[in-house]
Amino acid sequence: SEGVTVEKSRLRNNMSSIVLSGSLNNNSGKGILSNSVSGATGSGIFLTSSSNTNSVLSNLSFSNGQAGLNIESSSSNTISSNMSYGNGTLGLNPYGIWVRTSSNNNTLSSNTSYGNASYGIYLDSSSNNTLSSSTIFDNGSDGIFIYAPSVVSANNLVISNTVYNHASGDITAQNAGNNILIANTTYRATNHGLYLYGSDNNTFIANNSYSNQNGLSLQGGNTSNNIVINDTYGGSGANTGADAMFHTVVVSKIRFYNG
Repeated sequence: SEGVTVEKSRLRNNMSSIVLSGSLNNNSGKGILSNSVSGATGSGIFLTSSSNTNSVLSNLSFSNGQAGLNIESSSSNTISSNMSYGNGTLGLNPYGIWVRTSSNNNTLSSNTSYGNASYGIYLDSSSNNTLSSSTIFDNGSDGIFIYAPSVVSANNLVISNTVYNHASGDITAQNAGNNILIANTTYRATNHGLYLYGSDNNTFIANNSYSNQNGLSLQGGNTSNNIVINDTYGGSGANTGADAMFHTVVVSKIRFYNG
């Protein structure tokens, strides 16, 4: 098969503008490349049903009814240099980029997600993904949200992202474990720069969280065995509440090094 390429197209006011369903190996010059999609009642760009090992590069997805980019049950894709903003106009699944339902081993890099109705980037019941070098700001809820309502969201690497100005938390992990957060910068969150709720065995290394209400917040009795190494809280601007806040947490199961 020669594969699928959708490139440099402008798509408006569809149900979902670009959909790959069960489509494989559209990469190395193929894939979804440099398109502009808006006004869909569903998601702007949608990969589903084991659409694996595809490239989604340099697309603009905005003002769609649901998520700007929706990756469902699809793995080992490269999602890079996309811009997703103003999505969720219909109030359903209102995320900038949504990776869900055991979508594993995806690489998301250098994306920009802002002004979406809820989360900027949502890792939902998905593991072993890498989220790096992205800019996420001014979304309606959290900037990056890692969550596992039933299936584990684990072993995700969140590295070198800039996340700011969110009403809830800039980076939040809920019911998620064994994730690694390295060298992220968070600031101007109304509540928490970095927030763990009911999440264990996560590692924080060299993150910088400032000018929030709380730099780091840990909550929930099963938030345990987390490690913080060389993080900086309040160094570039005071956190108005606390640099580190613990609520119903067993503090002896949290380890700080050189922070």
